[in-house]
Amino acid sequence: MSGNKEDLELKKLELEIKELARPIWLRPAFLGAFVPIVLAILALASTMLTGLFDKRMAELRDQREKLEEEVAGMIAGIQEKEARIEDLIYEIEDKEDELRSIEDERMDDYDQVKISAEEREIGRLLFEIQDFYEECGRLHPLDLESSAIEKLKQRRDFYNCLIAKLEAQE
Repeated sequence: MSGNKEDLELKKLELEIKELARPIWLRPAFLGAFVPIVLAILALASTMLTGLFDKRMAELRDQREKLEEEVAGMIAGIQEKEARIEDLIYEIEDKEDELRSIEDERMDDYDQVKISAEEREIGRLLFEIQDFYEECGRLHPLDLESSAIEKLKQRRDFYNCLIAKLEAQE
């Protein structure tokens, strides 16, 4: 029995020596660690050669350009609406001046001058426009601590509200 055990131990030692004599790249432990690394490098090279990363970068670049165009369009729209509001404000001021002059004439010639239906309509419209301006200001207040894009959106909403109310009057 002890002879058999010694034979087995000798065989085991021979196998271990034979395993140690094998080059390192043929050992299972090395192959187990090296093969996944080689596969990862091949996968990376494959994605680079197929242009997957380039496609994604192009998509992101296109998406960014679209967003920049959209923001530029929003800014242009807001600027147009601001210009329209300014024109309407000047128009209101002119009408207010006209109304004041009419009221002054009325006060001077109270007994002789009668306000025409058109002038009464102008006065009524001026008060309505002022009410619209205040109402839209309450509905869409400007938060001065907001970011620039948020301020633009708030102004856009305010002007859209005012224009909608004014156009509804027309």
